[in-house]
Amino acid sequence: MKKLSMFLMLIIFITSLSPIAESIPRQVDPATISEDSNVPDLLNAYSTISNSIGSLDFSSAEQNLTYILQSSFPSTYMYIFQRGNELLSNILDSLNLTKLMISNATVLIQNNRFSDADNLLGQALFTLANANATYIQLLELYSSLPISSSRVTNTFNGIGSAINLLFEKILTLKEEIENRQNLIPTKISINVSPLNVNWGEKVSIQGSLTEESGNPLSDREVLIHIGAKIYTIYTNSSGQYNLDEKITSYQPCVQIYSEFIPSGNDKYIYAYSSSQIYNVTVSYIVPEVSITLNSTYVTPGSTIELDVKSNYILEFNLTSNLWNLTFTNEKESRILLEVPATAKEGIYNLIVNSLPNGELAPTSWSTNLTVYKESLQLNISIPKQIFSGKTYEIRINSTIPFDIYVVASPGINATVQGNSIILRIPLSYINSKVVVNIIVDPENPSYKEVYLEESIPSYNSLAIFSTLAGAFAVAIPLARSTSSVRKAENKKEKAEESSSGTNLRNKGIVGEFFEALEMISKVKMEGWMTLREYLSAIKERIDEKTYLLVEELIFKIEKVIYGGVKYTQLKEEVSIKVKALIELLRKKK
Repeated sequence: MKKLSMFLMLIIFITSLSPIAESIPRQVDPATISEDSNVPDLLNAYSTISNSIGSLDFSSAEQNLTYILQSSFPSTYMYIFQRGNELLSNILDSLNLTKLMISNATVLIQNNRFSDADNLLGQALFTLANANATYIQLLELYSSLPISSSRVTNTFNGIGSAINLLFEKILTLKEEIENRQNLIPTKISINVSPLNVNWGEKVSIQGSLTEESGNPLSDREVLIHIGAKIYTIYTNSSGQYNLDEKITSYQPCVQIYSEFIPSGNDKYIYAYSSSQIYNVTVSYIVPEVSITLNSTYVTPGSTIELDVKSNYILEFNLTSNLWNLTFTNEKESRILLEVPATAKEGIYNLIVNSLPNGELAPTSWSTNLTVYKESLQLNISIPKQIFSGKTYEIRINSTIPFDIYVVASPGINATVQGNSIILRIPLSYINSKVVVNIIVDPENPSYKEVYLEESIPSYNSLAIFSTLAGAFAVAIPLARSTSSVRKAENKKEKAEESSSGTNLRNKGIVGEFFEALEMISKVKMEGWMTLREYLSAIKERIDEKTYLLVEELIFKIEKVIYGGVKYTQLKEEVSIKVKALIELLRKKK
């Protein structure tokens, strides 16, 4: 009868292998479409999933399928791939369930629960048959792609291998059930006393192992479970066993039972058996412990207070990612905990355990500790613009001492001097901006580092002079031809008052400078105007770069006129700059 039922089971499974037709909507005839470039890559990915399934690694297969679902599928074959993903997901679910049922059936067989195991294997076989039917649908579906049937079969052959492997496992277990159903039943008894003990007291365990008929089984291994502990002992010649053992568990109730698990040749002769379960009540002392922390929000480098009170002298362990220490509490103590200066911001779990000591049970206390850093307040002075060939300073101030680290744009010499960053801009620097990356690292670990990126507009001085020279190339000759009388007067005044510096704006080569400005700005330098009034009048009439250069020169002229003897040397600098422009104009002619 058993062979007949096995034969019928095989017929049902093989029948499930027959193809199941499915209507697949097609936008175009696949035979007329060339292979899409994305299809081979997708099939390679599916092959990876199939290989994982073939090795029964269903978790990796599911993870890889998740990645594929995020892929872009060819629009022409969108339905095929979407439907294929559904079928593949169903196959994975069925195979995973089959594997789980096989594992559970194996445990049932080990416990001689053959009927339950046989029923579970029947369910596993049915689930596997569904997986196989879905697998056939999957092959037919992907055969609709413009690729060879052998390519499709090779891509998914891992699924077929998994189905065959699980089917073989089911048959093997069913065969084991058939072989082991004639095992000789066994009986294991147990007696435990006393059933109420203080911690550390012994319990006496006695029992026997026999065939169901009463024949003793001598020299057999018996497992005795006392709470979470397992002890291995052997029966004597009369099938008896006994064990005296201290109860050292800090659980209020401990379960005690024994079991016989046939091994070696016995597993083909005798059946598994287990005894009844005894519950033993255990008495012990739970210390009264009070733990408080004065603060759960701390900064690196700070110190917090852990107050511990207990009604017994106890040893404690304190563990976290910040500390790991042991201390003895004399009923009341205060532990000072310094937060490491290197501690990063975040939440840390702090656990304090009292260690067991005989009948004194362990205790545990925990809390979360938040480490944070204060924001560093800075006062930063940064140049509004930068000209090539000059040196600039970025000054940083704070009430908290700090170190500075700086990296500037390529070609810029950036150095730190105290609380300042010195930027030396080469005359050849032509970029439109200078980028300065600054790290302000406070010496106090309670404060956060500050990361700054400053972008400062940059102007090339040579380019500005060249632009101005281009404008002056037209303006200066015209000014000379129309103002010869005025220039003569300027020369005369320069000879008379060369050392005084007064009224410099109307003298010599500087006079030519103002005449040129009048020509390009169309604004005349009136006698009643101050230098700054004139500068304001021409601001909107010349380009920005030219204006900035003019502004610098006029401010220097102003210093020469009104600044007294200490600025006399600027007269030479102003003259040199204007002469340089005139010389440049002469070379361009």
